[in-house]
Amino acid sequence: MLVPIKDLTTSSFGPEQWVRRFHDTYQSATVQLETGITNKSFADQLLLGIIAAGTDKEVQTGVVMERVFGALASRSRTLCLVLQ
Repeated sequence: MLVPIKDLTTSSFGPEQWVRRFHDTYQSATVQLETGITNKSFADQLLLGIIAAGTDKEVQTGVVMERVFGALASRSRTLCLVLQ
């Protein structure tokens, strides 16, 4: 990335420099399983499903690149049961 580098002693920004992003990985996964029965005397269709999903994201900066976090991360996990 081409960004201005902040001098921490003077709090002013110097000229733009090419730097490599760090702490910026992202992973996402979803698994969906379904089973069921159809055309029975008690139901035309009876389905059961489960969905599991999750994400892991490292956060490098906020909305603007003036504040660098570095060690911040977010994680989400979701589990859904579906009955139709």
